[in-house]
Amino acid sequence: MDQLIGLGVLPANAAIKPRDKHRTVGWAEYDFYLPWQTKLNVRYGHTWTSDEQAWLSDDGSYRSGYSDWQLALSKRLYSVEWKAAYIDTDLSKAECTNNFGEGGKC
Repeated sequence: MDQLIGLGVLPANAAIKPRDKHRTVGWAEYDFYLPWQTKLNVRYGHTWTSDEQAWLSDDGSYRSGYSDWQLALSKRLYSVEWKAAYIDTDLSKAECTNNFGEGGKC
């Protein structure tokens, strides 16, 4: 049976920049149950802040939010939940580096 497993908005505790101590994360998540006791999880999220200059791109422009998503396939086997996932965001490499440091994981 397919099910909606997550939908909501919550403030995150982590600061994006010292001057902006608050960000909000909203998401929707759904599980599809497939044959052979396999599950497909689809998630879309959006993070935003009141700081209009929170994320700096390489062209000098700013934005106050970004989106992320996940597609994951999972199966329980030998009492362990195995999962393969594709996770991505619409942050550019420059936005990631400028805001999370060199080697930032976006």
